[in-house]
Amino acid sequence: MIFNEKGFTLTETVAVIAISSLLILTAAVGIGVFFRKYQELSVMWIYKRIWFFLNVLKYGLVRCSDIEFMGITSARELKLIRMTTIPGVSKGIEIKP
Repeated sequence: MIFNEKGFTLTETVAVIAISSLLILTAAVGIGVFFRKYQELSVMWIYKRIWFFLNVLKYGLVRCSDIEFMGITSARELKLIRMTTIPGVSKGIEIKP
């Protein structure tokens, strides 16, 4: 009965620890890559929205309602409104078509 003891050998324990370490390392690298790509995609989404806004501001956006915004390129006059104490900085812009 003394020689019939059940348990793990040192080799089995080291093998399990090595395999577990590799799995944890792979998961950590994968999570790092995921968050880096997520941040890149978030920035790209923001850039797309800014690009869309600038194009609407420049060229206008035609709606099916009574109000039509023709954009800055076709504006007759641009005027900065609600000027701040900093020269050239305002809180808004007035566009006269």
